Amino acid sequence: MFELPSTPKFGEKENVSGYEPVEKSEYVRLVNCVMEKHRYCTGAKRCFLGFPYGHWGGAVTLAEMLLDASVKEQKAAIKILRTIVAAEVSSDEFESMAKALCMLGEAVWAQEGKADEALQYLQKASEYIEQLSVFEQLNLQKGEVWAKRLYVLAEAGRLEQAMQEIEMKFAQYAGVKARGNSYLYYACLFKAWLAEQEGRKDKAKQCLREAFPYGAMSIERRKEVRKYWYMYPEYEDQSAILFEKGILFSTWEI
Repeated sequence: MFELPSTPKFGEKENVSGYEPVEKSEYVRLVNCVMEKHRYCTGAKRCFLGFPYGHWGGAVTLAEMLLDASVKEQKAAIKILRTIVAAEVSSDEFESMAKALCMLGEAVWAQEGKADEALQYLQKASEYIEQLSVFEQLNLQKGEVWAKRLYVLAEAGRLEQAMQEIEMKFAQYAGVKARGNSYLYYACLFKAWLAEQEGRKDKAKQCLREAFPYGAMSIERRKEVRKYWYMYPEYEDQSAILFEKGILFSTWEI
């Protein structure tokens, strides 16, 4: 049976050495493949120059670029990401490991249709991100990582389990006041997505409205988005996009 190694505790592993994601010749081939598709991306060039072969951080970026459909190297990306799972990481790399596990979980489900393995990777990603405070999380929210499991569960025919997990989150945070609760926010977005998939547009809009109080937005930003929602109902889809953008650069408390 497929099993993942236990998740290290924060600060447990330091002075980490490099590792070998794939044979060096294959790694070079894949880097060249990516650079051919992203020849004008100076950021990609700086990334690979900054991460030598044997550094798992560079392998994460390479795998992310290989997952691009235009590169057509998804299998290679999954192979690299699977080696990253076994790599030792220091506590200041937990967010990057969570990102790698999220990519791997989603790729394993999308490319191989292995729900159990994908869900284990996504659960492990949540365990890593849970150990970080909001001040240490730069690009991922805890709820965002957790909610990725919900979509796999739904697509794998396990919707009842997904809804049970959502109910547990709402029960866990019932009465808890916070400036932004990413778990409840992304749970509402999932319910909106589900309603849209079922063709229930009004229900989807209602779920978006339910998400509104949990977003980590300033009072001014809330007023701006609320104005679009209630004054211009024909633009509700666009205002939902504004809502999404409004939280990207704010601090979540949960």
